Amino acid sequence: VRKRYRAVVFGRVCNDTGTITQDVDGKPSVTQYEVAARTRCADARADGWISTVDLMPTTGRRHQLRKHMKAIGHSIWGDRRYGPYRNKEYCGSNADILEEASVSIDSHARMCLWALEIQFPHPVEGKDATAQIDEPVWYSALRHHQERLWRESSGACSNNTGGDKDLEDNGI
Repeated sequence: VRKRYRAVVFGRVCNDTGTITQDVDGKPSVTQYEVAARTRCADARADGWISTVDLMPTTGRRHQLRKHMKAIGHSIWGDRRYGPYRNKEYCGSNADILEEASVSIDSHARMCLWALEIQFPHPVEGKDATAQIDEPVWYSALRHHQERLWRESSGACSNNTGGDKDLEDNGI
């Protein structure tokens, strides 16, 4: 079984691809990642950037993706347990709202970890079967909102010279 998740994480993930091999709860754990986009961000906890990454776990430990991203210094946006939030911090009452507009009300209300794809052997045909969905619309809204806030706070123009994947939306 192969799985692919999409996460928005704090900071600028420097390598376009990588493998995280840190044990989780004393057991060997492996997650591969690929950067889909990098976006400027005004949130002080993000050090000027958020990154959108695809995560492909090859093991299945409890909270593996969340723990692995924290371990490499890029906690998942909205993750109350492993993210850079104060213990008692709660960002509003919109945690159950999925509408695109909610990111401008409370951009930390939802944890940005989404299952995109699963591939498994079909039980009857034996061939691989794949189920996949697009990332939620509010991911794009979050990236655009953070880019806009960064521009407003820094007085930056719309030109971004950070590299190929350092685009506001990168076609996602």
